[in-house]
Amino acid sequence: MSDFAINSSLQGIQRASQNITNTTAAINRASQSGAEPTTDRTASLAANDAARRQERAVNSAAENSSTTASLNAPNLTANLVQLNEDQRLAEANVRGLRTADDMLGSIIDIRV
Repeated sequence: MSDFAINSSLQGIQRASQNITNTTAAINRASQSGAEPTTDRTASLAANDAARRQERAVNSAAENSSTTASLNAPNLTANLVQLNEDQRLAEANVRGLRTADDMLGSIIDIRV
């Protein structure tokens, strides 16, 4: 059980980190060219949605997410919203990882 929670949290952190990198790169490209930023993440959209459903089940937290709308909107506001959402996703996964770590530590303390 704790292995699943740890692995799921780590994958969520990695995914959020990659999304943050992609979004900031899009914002940076747009600021250098003067155009509104867009992100090319349609290929990973389905994988992200499935992973987020799994994280919701593991973390037992419901998210109010407008991911699809913000990923498809080609403007700065949508990218900033996406950046904030990915930050919250990373924070939630860090909390899940800490909880799994605490649980594992408690199990070890009980057995010793």
